Amino acid sequence: MSNKPKKGHIEEDESWLITYADMITLMMAFFIIIVAMSKPDSGKVKQVAESLKQAGFVREEIAENPEDILKEELEMLIEQNQLEQVMSVEQTDKGIMLELSSSSFYHSGSAKFRKEAIPILEQVADILRDFDYDAYEIKVEGHTDDVDIQSEQFPSNWELSAGRAANIVRFFIADGLKREIMHVAGFADVKPKVPNLAKDGTPIPANRELNRRVAVHIERVE
Repeated sequence: MSNKPKKGHIEEDESWLITYADMITLMMAFFIIIVAMSKPDSGKVKQVAESLKQAGFVREEIAENPEDILKEELEMLIEQNQLEQVMSVEQTDKGIMLELSSSSFYHSGSAKFRKEAIPILEQVADILRDFDYDAYEIKVEGHTDDVDIQSEQFPSNWELSAGRAANIVRFFIADGLKREIMHVAGFADVKPKVPNLAKDGTPIPANRELNRRVAVHIERVE
């Protein structure tokens, strides 16, 4: 009679398959989103995100975050058009801020758009038009540097900064955005990003360039 113990049946641990399947699913979802977002199209992105969410491929909180989608679309617009030096987008405490360089979008001392800026503004409007504004509003702020302006149309930088912001709003409304969610503000040179002058009073041209800007705030309504 053998004294060897009987070997019991040992089940294989296949729990790793769950992690592997999750990884494959996430990779598939990632590539689908990349393809869908190859061209800025908010409607397409939302449709794909919703389909993935319903199929269980994307967590609900990711699929339903409109600010993340908006920021990604604006970043793609900037990258695809090589606008990194004249446009930027960032997340704020209240939502998303898109900043435009006045020198690149307007003629000097004017609120009139440069010809080459119009196609870019049309793409921005297309992206914004598809955004869900049930709990958001758009505030457009104009800013100048500290160099005084005095013309028949713009007696001071207050009128110039407000005029530039107002023209952005008018452009967006003409492109289909709701006028009820729009706000305009002109700050002249009272809110510079960086100092216009050095400590000894010497002008800093690069800083003045940065301060000449229009900020488009997409903010949650409190």
